[in-house]
Amino acid sequence: MSVPIPKIQDPATNEVFNQLWLNKSSTNFNVVFRGSVTGTGAVELFVDGITGKRIVLPQDGCITYHARMSAIATDYSSGAGGIAQGSITNLNGTVAAVANGTVTTFPTSSPAVTLAVAADNTNKALTFTVAGTSGKTHYCEITVDLSCASNPDTIATFS
Repeated sequence: MSVPIPKIQDPATNEVFNQLWLNKSSTNFNVVFRGSVTGTGAVELFVDGITGKRIVLPQDGCITYHARMSAIATDYSSGAGGIAQGSITNLNGTVAAVANGTVTTFPTSSPAVTLAVAADNTNKALTFTVAGTSGKTHYCEITVDLSCASNPDTIATFS
């Protein structure tokens, strides 16, 4: 069964996002997270690179993800890739990983960019962070395939 994905508008910014209606079926969708990381600190990437835009899990729902990361240094001297997969749930208002997901990072040249995935209970969201290397800035993009199932009366949204 195909599930319609109507548009919603963020009243604070007037930006338009998809709202995912999970009505009597599971829903599959793709989302792109973008951003940059400078140095070794970890940075959260957001949906379409818009600060604070995350995928929020519906109450009593489960999201299974398969993420592919690509990163390139701004001086084009190094790059990296990675794959992450796993599942997170929002059960009775608590967001947690179903089990330890897997993350594989493969640098195309040194230095590398690393990828981490988390179940964010504070924001009820699936989050992706990247960490770079000293003295470098990397542009990063993560394409995420998601499968989401929940109570038929709830919705998953972008925060």
